[in-house]
Amino acid sequence: MKAIFTLAATLLWIAVAHPGAAEENLHPFHGQGQVAPASDGSNKKELGIILDGEIAQKVYAAMTAREEKDECTGGFQKRDGDGLVCAVSVKRDEYQCSFGIVLGTGKVTFGPLTC
Repeated sequence: MKAIFTLAATLLWIAVAHPGAAEENLHPFHGQGQVAPASDGSNKKELGIILDGEIAQKVYAAMTAREEKDECTGGFQKRDGDGLVCAVSVKRDEYQCSFGIVLGTGKVTFGPLTC
């Protein structure tokens, strides 16, 4: 139950920090999740979340971070200071965002997108 609350709080954080991403209404999503050791090296578990498609495109567009070259894909990416990373392909036709949630603390951290 705490994980569900944490996920809801994180989605609210995205909507507040990046209001353009939720400008019209809520965007429900579903998919597979992965719980792994936290990226900070602690014994805590981290839930990695990846968004793609239209919602990822809206989040990317709403981010105020500077666009940088994505060394992994050759496309572009934006990073906020809290752990949200969004990437777009060179042709700007594929978008993906990633962030993690440390279970138990609710701390937002960098998620599962890697090279």
